[in-house]
Amino acid sequence: LAGAGLVLEAAGVGAAPGGGDCKKLAKKLLKAHQGNLFLWAAYASAELARGAPAEARKVLHAAMQLFPSLAPADRFGWPIVCRSYLELELTADAPAPSLLAPLLVSIALVDPSAATALASTTSQAAMPTPTTLVKARKAYEALLTEVQAKAHQAPQEGHGPVVDP
Repeated sequence: LAGAGLVLEAAGVGAAPGGGDCKKLAKKLLKAHQGNLFLWAAYASAELARGAPAEARKVLHAAMQLFPSLAPADRFGWPIVCRSYLELELTADAPAPSLLAPLLVSIALVDPSAATALASTTSQAAMPTPTTLVKARKAYEALLTEVQAKAHQAPQEGHGPVVDP
């Protein structure tokens, strides 16, 4: 199934402006594997590659709206969807690129419940509350502490050098 995403991206790059074949393939794959966030991101990449950033944005918004209903085992593609959305907002025809999109993506990466807010972003999207920002900062601090602890354990287990904090 991982190869299907590559096929979608390649089809998008080589597709005609209409992109009918690519869309049909993507929709067929997504119908069979609706919860596969990697396929959603690949479909968005294919749309972007064929010059349709508005369609790519719709695809990513659909994936973000789907995310809360996914089982935890199906959520591992979430960072790829967030990255794809961020790249789209910062490089494509974004109405007015601002720091709001990266901020919302940063929050959604550590707080998946923010996916709904991310999916509904518009040029008038509200800034996150101070409480939300503090929670996100604490989540990133906890992740950093966990990574540093694992990095310090790695040499003891024969897995590489120590990383200084």
